[in-house]
Amino acid sequence: MYLTKDEFLQKFGILPQEFEEADISWEELLEIADDYERHRPTLEKIRKEFVAEFLQDKEKEIGLQSYHSRLKDTEHLVEKLVRKRLENYAKYRKMDATNYMRYVTDLIGIRGLLLYREDWVNFHKYITHLSLIHISEPTRRRGIS
Repeated sequence: MYLTKDEFLQKFGILPQEFEEADISWEELLEIADDYERHRPTLEKIRKEFVAEFLQDKEKEIGLQSYHSRLKDTEHLVEKLVRKRLENYAKYRKMDATNYMRYVTDLIGIRGLLLYREDWVNFHKYITHLSLIHISEPTRRRGIS
């Protein structure tokens, strides 16, 4: 991560007192960022393999109109860690560079677009049979019911 602490706080709108309340040192966050950067090639490989095996060229079969996948950006990971410590210190107080991946469940993200309600049933059956991923609640856009 190439930002200084002050640049980071400014970019993400974190007040210095909030950063202090999170009770995690800037050095620890940099260590986490460095560790995450070392793991990014492996995570990218996992992301690509998952897409290739379970989504690519199967859109019609499983009811997807389209999909997008990504790895969490390092700066956003660090911001999320600070926010989580602020929101629930007791739960995240032991989070550090050796275990942060246990606390963050969205390092790899995949978002799919389903056009019709009926497609949700097929896709849900398909994806839950994989049983190796965390599935968040579907998001409905305004104007769509």
